[in-house]
Amino acid sequence: MADSIKDTELAALRETVKKLDEAKRTVNELLTQRDIHLLAAKKAGASWKELQQDGDLTPGGLRKVLQRHNLL
Repeated sequence: MADSIKDTELAALRETVKKLDEAKRTVNELLTQRDIHLLAAKKAGASWKELQQDGDLTPGGLRKVLQRHNLL
């Protein structure tokens, strides 16, 4: 009986880890898309303030995006 419960719990844990991994990939893809749009807007002449506001970023968040792409 205990082995059955343990196996069920382990299977549930594996499924949760799998879903979390999928969610992490989705978040990373969305962040990459946001970064691409921010960088394209900057190349098109947007100001840093516009990028920060439109990207819904804090100054530190915008700094992290720029650092990821070696722009700072």
